[in-house]
Amino acid sequence: MIVTIKNKQKTHDHLMTPTIDCNIDDYNSTLSALKSFLRRSIPYRSNAIGIAANQVAEKNSIFSIKSSGVWYQYINPKIHAYYGKPYINHEQCLSIPGKKHIYAVERYPKIDVEYYWYCMEEFSHVDILLTGTDALVFQHEYDHLQGILIKDKQIKKEEIT
Repeated sequence: MIVTIKNKQKTHDHLMTPTIDCNIDDYNSTLSALKSFLRRSIPYRSNAIGIAANQVAEKNSIFSIKSSGVWYQYINPKIHAYYGKPYINHEQCLSIPGKKHIYAVERYPKIDVEYYWYCMEEFSHVDILLTGTDALVFQHEYDHLQGILIKDKQIKKEEIT
C-alpha cells in the first residue's frame, strides 16, 4: 500500500478513494467480496487491531476489527450518531508506517452504528451502540472507507486544548 522512494512516501490513490457498499441482496457477490478482502488482509493482521478494504486495494465497504482477541468483519458499516464529548486520541496507521507518525485525532466515546456481518451462511443486519476501544477503532476504520487518513484529520497543536 505504501511505496518508499528515496525516503519519501507515496500514498496510493485507493487509500483516498471512498469504497462502495456491497450489494447485500446479491449473496454470491457479497460473499466473494468478503472472501477477497479476508485473503488480502490476513498478512497485515499481526501488526494491527483494524484493517479496511481499501488498505489492501479492495473497493468494497468492509473492514475488520480485532476485539477481545477475535477478528470481526463489518460489511457496509455506517455511523448514525456520535455521543459524548469528543476527545483527542493519538493514533498510528498501517497506511502510514513508522513510529514517528502518531497523529492527534478527535474521536467520540460512543457511536451508534449499523453494519452487516456474516454468520451461519447468511448476512445479518446489526444496529448497535459502541463504546470504548471498539468505538475508537470503528471510527478509524470507517474513515478509511470514506477515503480519509488520520493525517488528514489530525488536530493542529494550537487547536488542542
